Amino acid sequence: PCVKLTSLSQEIKAKNMPAEQKKLTNELHSEQTARTILVKRMLPFYKTLSKKVGAKRAGDWIKTVLVGELDHRGITIEKASITPEQAARIILDHEKKIISKAQATKILRDILDNKKIEPLKLAEDKEVIKATERVLAREKKAAEKYQSGKKSVLYYLIGQVIKETKGRATHEQAEKALIKLIKN
Repeated sequence: PCVKLTSLSQEIKAKNMPAEQKKLTNELHSEQTARTILVKRMLPFYKTLSKKVGAKRAGDWIKTVLVGELDHRGITIEKASITPEQAARIILDHEKKIISKAQATKILRDILDNKKIEPLKLAEDKEVIKATERVLAREKKAAEKYQSGKKSVLYYLIGQVIKETKGRATHEQAEKALIKLIKN
């Protein structure tokens, strides 16, 4: 009986829901996300972004990340300086682990704050290099073991660099910086 009431209430909700919201809810499998996109007038942005990263991923990112950043600044998507293409790049780069979550958030905030965005240079990123130098200075034995052929110690050092940057460095950034500095 409870299941019937739940499905009946969902059926009533669906009948009273605007057509665009019904379509979006079905696409996203989330009435709340669909409502957020519509209430915040983000449908054109969402449609373009979803073509690049998929409907669910686009909807989730808009709801959990973008809306909060826009609300924090008191701006709407129409006034924001971010394009769906930039958003897609941030999402995909984070997913591919090219950038960390912290870096993705910083890039988004910089875009929204109209700051000049410099392209990320993976191992050349100054913060990662400095952190790697600090790790190598205190982990000299581990670096020597790596140089003598014990490759597995590299994973320990990568973890230390990520820890040193408080998670801002990705695995790939730490690895490239370590290899570069150990060889020099």
